[in-house]
Parts: sequence; C-alpha cells; structure tokens
Amino acid sequence: MKPIFDESGVTLYCGDSRLIIPELPVYDLLVTDPPYCNGYKTNSREVLADFDAIAGDDDMGMVQDVLRESWRGLKTNRHGYVFGPITPGQVVSAEVGGVTELVWDKSSMSAGDLTAAWGRSHEPIWFGVKRYKGPRSARAGQLAARLRRGTVLHVNRSCETSRTHPTQKPIDLLAQLIEMSSSRGELVFDPFMGTGSTCIAAIIEGRRTIGIEIEEKYCQEAMKRTRRALRLMREVRKLR
Repeated sequence: MKPIFDESGVTLYCGDSRLIIPELPVYDLLVTDPPYCNGYKTNSREVLADFDAIAGDDDMGMVQDVLRESWRGLKTNRHGYVFGPITPGQVVSAEVGGVTELVWDKSSMSAGDLTAAWGRSHEPIWFGVKRYKGPRSARAGQLAARLRRGTVLHVNRSCETSRTHPTQKPIDLLAQLIEMSSSRGELVFDPFMGTGSTCIAAIIEGRRTIGIEIEEKYCQEAMKRTRRALRLMREVRKLR
C-alpha cells in the first residue's frame, strides 16, 4: 500500500495495520496506544463532542492480531510499549519477555463516569523485550535503556481543549519512552497512531518513524501535525 505521507524519515499510512505491517521494514521500537475495547465514553461532551467512538473499540480480536504482527516486525532484543488497562496476555505476544507494568501518573482524572466516587488518574503501559533470553547486558541492542529508571512516569495528561483525538497521549510522555529505548536515527513504529503523537515525539527525538491509522479524519490530522513538527525541527536546526 502507498503511504499518504513520506518525507524526512516519516512515513504515514491510512488503512488496516494487519494488511500493511507485513510490507514494512523491521523497526527498532514499538510504541502504541491501541483501543482498550472497554466502550470508551466520557460525560465531557461539551469539550469532546466529536469523539463519540473509536474504531476497533469493540474488536479485541483485531487489536490482538495487530499487536501480534507488530511484535513480529520488531527487531530481536528490542523494546515495545503498549498502553492500556487490558491484561499483558492480551497485548504482549509469547515471544516477548521482561514484561513490566509501568504506571503513567496523569496528575488529573480521566474522562469516564463522572458520577463515580473515584476517578482514574493513572494508566498502565506494558513494556516488553522481544525474544528476551536472559539478563540484559550493558550493550544489548545498543539502547538508551542501559540506565535503569523507576516504573512511575509523572506527566500531565493532554489538555482536553487542545486534543485532536479522544485518547491522545502527551508528546512529553511518548518522548520519554522513545528516548529510553532507542537511539537517534532509529525507526519507531506505531500501528494505532491516531493523530500521530508517537510520530511527532519521534521527530522531536531525532528518530525515523512509521505510523498507521485506519480512520481517515485522524490520518488527515496526523499529516497536518507531522508537517508542523518537521517545520519546527528544521527551524530549531537553523538556530544551532
């Protein structure tokens, strides 16, 4: 399938990841935020009026198929991060080891049932290493993850009024994951890119990136945001 955007190390596709992933080159890092299949909803309709449904949120089989193919395309001994409260067995394939639950502290409550006594203010991120075979050596995969860090990541969630996707993740959070587990010039992949936040974080961190999204309106927004990010980084380089 032909990409809808292919420029300066950034390649974006609009379509079904299950059909596109087999055609991709192998990549160095997987970072993705799949549908959680929990019937996404929010009572904040005055702010998020355009975000009533997420494609695939009722199809766990599809999500698992995409993630299985995504882990398969990842290079051996490389890292993956999958957002979501779904269990690790649903999002991490059998060939992945070193599975660890990270916690994203959002510093504010998420959308959902506003009548509930407790509002969720954190979110799991499942970390894994493809074909993990033993203790990590200092140079395994030549990763930035040689340095150990805590499992709780404190990043404020995206402001609702500036979000272009209902479950949009902060660029700062994604940039931390990318910096932790890849090196400059390496290839970062997101099979559920939404409006391209992972790809933008990769651009900022000096990585190449591939993203796939099935919904046309989000693909168009991802291209707009990607172009802005590339222009910004070109301006930054001029100042150095």
